[in-house]
Amino acid sequence: MHCKYRGKDGNKQKFKFNWIWNGRPFVMSTDTVAFAWDDKFRISSRDVSCDIRYSNGGWNYTRDFDDVEVKPGTGFRASFNMMDMPKKQNDAYAKQGIGYFKITNPKNLSDIQIVWKYGHSTFSFGGFCLNVGWSSISANKGTEVMDRGDKVFSLD
Repeated sequence: MHCKYRGKDGNKQKFKFNWIWNGRPFVMSTDTVAFAWDDKFRISSRDVSCDIRYSNGGWNYTRDFDDVEVKPGTGFRASFNMMDMPKKQNDAYAKQGIGYFKITNPKNLSDIQIVWKYGHSTFSFGGFCLNVGWSSISANKGTEVMDRGDKVFSLD
């Protein structure tokens, strides 16, 4: 995942982020992108958007995040389904995303450090147990950090 500073948009600083999958992931549940910074900057949920591009190899379309959680002065987290549920018959998955967010800089600071992560849902089998008359397999669901970044941006 990449993040770039795109300059001022009125009284806000604009950033662009994007990611792309090289191939179709095996597990497709809910994935998350998250960005954080220090408490001197502010953000509103209206200032976060993303075009998630779903593809099944020959058919493509775009939609926004399913859920955005904003913590002013801290950052935001946005989640989306890897597999498009309403059009599941098309077998489309979230191949890539291109998004933007805008933050206010009330103290007119000259730079900002932003950290980010992309989390992908995982599913694993924990093991197999055989007792007299009973057998069991345990399964675990979690999130694996697929990519992370940390950069200081100059705010011109």
